[in-house]
Amino acid sequence: MKIPLEVSPEDRTLFRTSVGKVKPITGSENLREKPLAKSKPMSDAKLRQHRERLVETETLLDPISDEYLPILPEQSDMLSFCKGGIQHRLWKKLRKGQLGNPMRLDLHGMRVSEARQAILASIQYCQQNSIKILLIVHGRGNHSLQTLPILKTKINLWLRQLDSVLAFHSAQSKDGGTGATYVLLKSKHC
Repeated sequence: MKIPLEVSPEDRTLFRTSVGKVKPITGSENLREKPLAKSKPMSDAKLRQHRERLVETETLLDPISDEYLPILPEQSDMLSFCKGGIQHRLWKKLRKGQLGNPMRLDLHGMRVSEARQAILASIQYCQQNSIKILLIVHGRGNHSLQTLPILKTKINLWLRQLDSVLAFHSAQSKDGGTGATYVLLKSKHC
């Protein structure tokens, strides 16, 4: 899924100042006769600002990173995460799978990149339709060639990075057990 990139007024200004004055080329001019003018290099401060804006733009387009490495408790089969400010009663209901009928997203058979896009699209859909609970079925990773389950590990890292995710916990056995995860989402208006 590609998201169209809108150019901000600051970026337009930066581009114009970087390029400088431009003279249109007409068909009668011979470009080989005139040497190209050397462009003035961008100052370190402007270059740093430009890079920061690019990073901010990339972060808005793709809010999750595979390089994000939080300090996690020892690896276990159970996924569990809760942001500060969540009511204990709500957290307890999420862990027990008692928050109503969640929207279900099954990632079986998907590659990591496909799963990533499916998760982002599903969370966006849930928020647009006021759905507070998402059940992600990712599998236990028993057939993974590596020592850790690939999708389950990625999901644990990705969900922690999303502002729209308030909490998540491995599902009850009736919903997939440690092969699935309940996700509590912020309402769109928060």
